[in-house]
Amino acid sequence: MKKNKFIAILSKENSAKIFFSILFVYFFSLNIYQMHNQHWTAMLDQDIKIIYNSLLVSSGFEQEYRDHPAYTTFLILGGIFKICSIFFDNFTIQEVFKSDNIDKEFQKLFYIGRIINTIYIFLLTLFIFKILNELKISKLISFISVSLSIFFISFYELLFVLRSEIVAVLMFLVSLYFLIRFLNKSNILYILLTGVFFALSMLAKIQAIFLFFSLFLALPFLITYLSATNRLNNLIKRSKLLLLCKLVLILFGIFYLLSQYLLSRNFLIELNDPAFSFLHNEDLFVFIFFGLFYFLFIKLLANYKLVSGNQIIVSLGMIISGFTLCIVIVLFLDILNIISFNKLNFLRLLNPIKFMGLHTFEMQKEVSIIMTFKALLQAAIGHYDLSAEFNEKFNPTVFNIDTKIFFRNLHLLSLFLLILVSLISIKNKNLLNLTLAFLCGIIIYNLIFLLRETIGYNIFIFPLYIFIFSILLNKLSKRYLSIFSLIFVIVFLSENFFLSGMYKNIFSREPSVYNFCGLDKWKNSENYQENYNNRSYIKLVQDTDTWIKAYAEKFYGIGLEYCIQLDEKVNREQKFKFNY
Repeated sequence: MKKNKFIAILSKENSAKIFFSILFVYFFSLNIYQMHNQHWTAMLDQDIKIIYNSLLVSSGFEQEYRDHPAYTTFLILGGIFKICSIFFDNFTIQEVFKSDNIDKEFQKLFYIGRIINTIYIFLLTLFIFKILNELKISKLISFISVSLSIFFISFYELLFVLRSEIVAVLMFLVSLYFLIRFLNKSNILYILLTGVFFALSMLAKIQAIFLFFSLFLALPFLITYLSATNRLNNLIKRSKLLLLCKLVLILFGIFYLLSQYLLSRNFLIELNDPAFSFLHNEDLFVFIFFGLFYFLFIKLLANYKLVSGNQIIVSLGMIISGFTLCIVIVLFLDILNIISFNKLNFLRLLNPIKFMGLHTFEMQKEVSIIMTFKALLQAAIGHYDLSAEFNEKFNPTVFNIDTKIFFRNLHLLSLFLLILVSLISIKNKNLLNLTLAFLCGIIIYNLIFLLRETIGYNIFIFPLYIFIFSILLNKLSKRYLSIFSLIFVIVFLSENFFLSGMYKNIFSREPSVYNFCGLDKWKNSENYQENYNNRSYIKLVQDTDTWIKAYAEKFYGIGLEYCIQLDEKVNREQKFKFNY
């Protein structure tokens, strides 16, 4: 009886508002508590990168940091700085650098960035809930699924530091939401918005590409799951969308092949960079392979009458159109000098595998597709010589197994157990195929994380994890919901327990000012850096002045003035630690 009352409460119209209000207050309060006494220099990687580059973008300059390429991150935070500059002083880089208190101004920008971080976390959970609602998942399961975010360790790593992973995943979820809305409503605007947010996700962090690989695999089964076949057929019959989308896909394929050829010639001839050899281009290889695989995949499903090829063509064509539209808008804003766009970001969009590879292992003498995939295979079987760990000295274990790998496999084991139960209990092949498509995405991420990873990267897996959990349990009996909810919570809590040392770091961060100003009153506590690195996957930056010169060049130029402001007694002739 009590259980029925609980379900009735959750079913009420205002239950979602109350639930998400509590969730927001939880993450917001935790974030405020942690950051209230943290100096903006505490995490050079990547707090300063994001604050500084967002300030650049909002002030009319191109971003200097573009590894991710993180453009969407800078666009959003920079846009907020831009709006603030209309009403308040010291929100442009020119004003901040001329300020009498540069430290105070950067601290203000840091606080704003961290508050926006909370909103990202909140919106991520909200869109997962909205997607589950569109997938017709029961409210009880939806609430439980979203609640798992409270126990998932990646949320806490990303809540307390400014990074682009959370932005990329959020944009992916918005993209997926509009795709499902399109399948439910057949509104072309929704499928165009799918493509727009696809581009924004990639412009935030190129690692998001594998989320979309998984989504494209799931697309045929999503169409069937949502009973969208007739709606799509009617849409195709009433318009010339099919012809248009065929043309879009052909032109996109030609453009991609041509761009890769021209880029390779440019890099080989002008920059002398063999990593971009046309014949050794991993991205070209993956693009061709996935294109052929996907064509045969859809052909096979069509032969068994599980999907219509025309429906897939229309869906993909419109997604690519939305993607292109986003890029055109970005370039248009750049041409009008409203928001600057660094053209080198295109390299990341066109070559995501290449640029991810540059951060995983060194490619000095041999440059080839074979080496890239050889490294991945070696890492998969436990050979880590080519792995680029963030902190090679921090390697906690559970039963002599690397903690990250142990729990990642435990997550997979939990999912396999759920899928096995579903295979026995559910006679819906399409449903199982849909979850297997999402599982492919998880497996891909598990493989690439073997080459370079931190706990925060698991955020890419979380939505796929939740979709499998929710879709299958929505069709199983209520007792399985209790059992698997308990299993997943125990796994998540156990991971938090075994990595609890990282929370000591999070709530005891100290500034990095002494490293580049040399002022005694800014000295860190004894052995701070060593103690921090001993319980963190990501090391603190050691060569501070070189790091700032590389990633915050304009700030480097006013560094002396900044240090003088921090200590009124300092003599202007005192040596500044940056090397001019």
